[in-house]
Amino acid sequence: MQSIRRILQLGVKELISLWREPVLLGFVAFAFTGNVVMEANSSIEVRNAPIAIADEDRSLLSARLTDAFLPPRFQDPARIGSGEIDAALNAGDFTFALDIPPDFEADVIAGRRPTLQVNVDATAVAQAFPGSLYIQRIVAREVNTFLGRQADVGAGRIQATTRVRYNSNREEKWYLAVAELLIMVTVMTMILPAAALIREQERGTIEHLLVTPISPAEIMLAKVWSNALVVQIACLLSLLFVVEGYLGVPLVGSKALFLIGTLVYQFTATAIGMVLATIVRTVPQFVLAMLVVLAPMIFLSGVFTPTESIHPALADLLAVLPLRYYVDLATAVLFRGAGLEAVLRDLAVMAAIGAVLFA
Repeated sequence: MQSIRRILQLGVKELISLWREPVLLGFVAFAFTGNVVMEANSSIEVRNAPIAIADEDRSLLSARLTDAFLPPRFQDPARIGSGEIDAALNAGDFTFALDIPPDFEADVIAGRRPTLQVNVDATAVAQAFPGSLYIQRIVAREVNTFLGRQADVGAGRIQATTRVRYNSNREEKWYLAVAELLIMVTVMTMILPAAALIREQERGTIEHLLVTPISPAEIMLAKVWSNALVVQIACLLSLLFVVEGYLGVPLVGSKALFLIGTLVYQFTATAIGMVLATIVRTVPQFVLAMLVVLAPMIFLSGVFTPTESIHPALADLLAVLPLRYYVDLATAVLFRGAGLEAVLRDLAVMAAIGAVLFA
């Protein structure tokens, strides 16, 4: 009971110290509000893409094609000459340029197979490939409609029906908002307790604590629970009022189960930050060390890139990255409505990694 009392008292001290840091509190508030909103609205899908059309046919069909490119995928098409395409792409004025050749409509009506040229600026790699697919589908749809055929003509006797689950309209904002929230939980969970420990080292108060009956484990547990409480409250408020409220992301799963998973992950992420804090001696050193650890955690965890697409040589590293299991848990619970039995393995692995690091 004395140990628990000391842990609670030290945790309260941490909360008071944090309350006296308005800049740090403002940073936490922005991380879970403004940062989540900006990331959710920074879509990498094809949206408002600039396109130019060189219409050398001047026919009814070419006019239909020109009018078919509409917001929000594309901007209103700009009319340019075929000889201006290369210069316009070199200048970065357009991402796509469609060249409709002469006699295009006549060749289509005659049953010939005329060729349209789609020029793509692939330096905009996030839009280049999906945008070119959109253009092909739009052209095929308009040509088939012009000829009075079904839009899916040519599919043969077998037709594949696609059923998109959990995100029927493929709203990228839904996933980006939650992904950014998970990253902010990671960053804040690592920074807050570690920064508190480093401040105590810089001020010399950590030595005062260590000569008291308080054990190192009690010092660490006090920093874990106090800072975890702050991040938990910020995460819950962000989930309710920013992700679900302001951004309109439908969350079908149990928020209580998600917060339990977040608490287990915070134990692990805090242990990582505390390990770094015991190695370095100043806050700038900690920030540099955290960047070395945080970058692989984010980019190899499946937040933005599927783990199946990562190089096989990194497969062993993936197994010890706790953020990977946190991402799996969060997406399963919040989007697919998974229960405890579906995420029990993720909880166990995160707890095991945290226990090793904490020890």
